[in-house]
Amino acid sequence: MLSYESEIAILSGIDANGRVASETYATWRDYTPYPTEPPRYGGTADAFKWGSGQPGTGATISYWFDTASNWSNDERDAFLGTLALWTAIANVTIVASPDEASAGFRIVRTAGTKTADWNNAAFTHPAVGSDTLGVLAPNYDNRIHIDSNGPEDSGFGPIGTDLQVGGGFPLSTLIHEYGHMLGLGHGGPYDAVRNPATGKNVDETTQQTSPYDTKLWTIMSYLSPDQKAAQSHLYPVTGTNWGKNAAGDDNAPLTPMALDILAIQRMYGLPTSGPLTGDNHVFGFHSNIGSYDGGSLIARFYDFSINKNPVITIWATGDHNTLDASQFRQDAFIDLHPGTFSSVNGQKNNIGIAFFTVINKAIGGGGNDTLIASDVGSTLEGRDGTDVLWGGAGNDTLIGGAAPDIFHPGGGLNVLRDTLANMDGDIIFEFGQNTTIDVTGVLIGRDNLKIVHTGDATVLALGDTEMLLPGTFADGDFMAVARGSGAAAHTQVTFAPFLPSLFEGVRVNTSAINGVVNQPFLTGDGSVHFTLDLQAAVSTFNNTLGFYKVAADGTIGPVSVLFANSHRPGTTAFDLGTPGNGEKIGFFLIQDGADHFANLPGNLRFLTGDGAAANINAGGPLVLNSPTLGDLSGVTIFHSFQQFNPGNALQVLSGVASGGKDLMIGFEDLSTATGDNDFQDVVIRIHTNHNDLFIA
Repeated sequence: MLSYESEIAILSGIDANGRVASETYATWRDYTPYPTEPPRYGGTADAFKWGSGQPGTGATISYWFDTASNWSNDERDAFLGTLALWTAIANVTIVASPDEASAGFRIVRTAGTKTADWNNAAFTHPAVGSDTLGVLAPNYDNRIHIDSNGPEDSGFGPIGTDLQVGGGFPLSTLIHEYGHMLGLGHGGPYDAVRNPATGKNVDETTQQTSPYDTKLWTIMSYLSPDQKAAQSHLYPVTGTNWGKNAAGDDNAPLTPMALDILAIQRMYGLPTSGPLTGDNHVFGFHSNIGSYDGGSLIARFYDFSINKNPVITIWATGDHNTLDASQFRQDAFIDLHPGTFSSVNGQKNNIGIAFFTVINKAIGGGGNDTLIASDVGSTLEGRDGTDVLWGGAGNDTLIGGAAPDIFHPGGGLNVLRDTLANMDGDIIFEFGQNTTIDVTGVLIGRDNLKIVHTGDATVLALGDTEMLLPGTFADGDFMAVARGSGAAAHTQVTFAPFLPSLFEGVRVNTSAINGVVNQPFLTGDGSVHFTLDLQAAVSTFNNTLGFYKVAADGTIGPVSVLFANSHRPGTTAFDLGTPGNGEKIGFFLIQDGADHFANLPGNLRFLTGDGAAANINAGGPLVLNSPTLGDLSGVTIFHSFQQFNPGNALQVLSGVASGGKDLMIGFEDLSTATGDNDFQDVVIRIHTNHNDLFIA
């Protein structure tokens, strides 16, 4: 069970099995006498939902603005905007009622009462263990009522479109009361009521029964995250400071928080449509969160140019979502893992990322920021300042921006991308074969890449730009791949190991079997020219080696045979031509091909099993075919692209030649599952003509 499960049950009244839970806000309210300090719990629950009583089912609810309350347009927008925050995260639809009599609930002004509250009509209270909740039906007694006077009177007003008023407390109160309207309880067994036994209001600090009962985790809590309470010594996240607005008011949460979201979705399910479903959401600056039925103010809460002191939790479905803090100047800490808190705008723990929410991209601002990738593949942009970027388990793109930055690439296949000027002074830890430096706007050949080893670190110099790479890098060399032109020009710098020493019948260490270590080296741009040299061919088989080009869309083009017999190649130097932009070069070996085929025609191609053109994105197995000879069957064929090999096996290993200019590839002509794995059956060396470039 997740550690925050008890708090979800306290809020929703429902346990993880979809049944009415025993020790919750709702069962505390059903114990007689009410209220109890310390808390005691009844056998039934003051727990309801709209629509069906079955947890996880959606509902449609209608509202009515009380006519006598004379709500202004700005006030109505505030009510509808905060209500839309809930309908954006749950399968709840809110519609305007055609008249007061048929409304699900009313919104009533109660000036002078100094209260904000939700009242509902009676319903049947379910027993603990029931698989359904009580059902709330439209009724005149269902109402949100609030004293909307200014802060000198109640603190619950004025209500309007300005998120800065009272630090956002009036709008935060509306979000809280709508939570009650939908069926959520408080974060713990307390209400703003007097206990007859003590003559004092119930003390939420002593009634706190979960370390997740604070406004950091739920807007339904009465407890500020910095407030001392019964469970505060157990808080999983500490140091929270949301700061104050320009008027000196404490900043308040302005969205449902992480556990509110899980609780309301337990009750009603996830939304099927709305502004937070789908992909490509941007939160923060340059936000694209749109309007929702009935009001446009949901966009305000997620737009940092409007919500200037944000205390929010981000929830969204889908992928390719962004948190943009680019216009804040203070040091930021952004962690993209779900269920974590980030700190921007000089505040601490003010941006939550909801559980099960994918935020793929973080953009820092003008401070010295720390950005942490999640584990699903992230893009981190540090922008100005000396930033620290941490990659995750996924394939990440890390962009430091201006000023020297520090990189920890992480466990995936990572790209460190920036302009040449912005990379000057960068420090890159854990640089290895899974990391590529991608320098945009320049073409730099290997001849102009300078490597200086200084003790336990290495300086990588490209012109006047120097990067520090802790480590000695003695077991390989750096390679430079300059590709593209104009705005698309870029240079990729990688580190590749040397090819290990290969001997007939001597098994290569399993850890050295790496496939093609630098596929970008074997990718064209329409100008780079490739040549190949046969280095060795020691095998009992008279193997055939060929190559093909893979178009940018993955289509495998015509096949060319380099040498029909590895032991009698005729020449050891071959021209591979000039692949087009985005075209990749792949190699294949026909085991004992010279003995199977006396003469191979010049019209070879690879097809899928059903005769379609082969595509690298579809994987294997592939069939070698000739329009004149048909399928060439009865032979074993291995590829440099792993996905085409039987069992998805690696049949090649590779390494950089000394000097960093050429890539060497060794083929194994037996299945690596059963063969001797000596990888010297055919060894080739590939060279390009781009080594002397330096074009900025």
